[in-house]
Amino acid sequence: MIFKNTHMITLLAIAITGCITVPAEPPKIRSVTINAPKQAIIGALISRMADGGNGLISANDYVAIFGRKDTSFSGMLEFGSSYDRIPEARTSFSFADTSAGVKVIATSSMVTNPGSAFERVADTSAIDGDNLQATLESLKADIENSPSAEKTN
Repeated sequence: MIFKNTHMITLLAIAITGCITVPAEPPKIRSVTINAPKQAIIGALISRMADGGNGLISANDYVAIFGRKDTSFSGMLEFGSSYDRIPEARTSFSFADTSAGVKVIATSSMVTNPGSAFERVADTSAIDGDNLQATLESLKADIENSPSAEKTN
């Protein structure tokens, strides 16, 4: 009988501790501030992303969105659907004027059923964060070290 009670108490303790969750870390915001005109930044970004195989979906003075089809097996398995098996990897860049220059913020997502009324967007910024930050840092270095770069200040 004591053996049964010990097992019950152990199972109850495991069940209770299994319900305890640790709060997730808030995602890091991937950004840089570039000391150059906004249009020069957007132009350089469009060129860079096109060179990497990303098509321009939308752009204005505040945001630029790029996308490319993800034909990898894992991408199609996780984000494909019966309607459209090929998801789209999207990268978005937001632009904000600051006193130090233009702040560029990057996010990434995978889109199921891209271009349809049934789009589902999954934020993948936490997974792609290091690549996003490396892209931003490289963009900043290229623009600010360019001999023809105009400074905003």
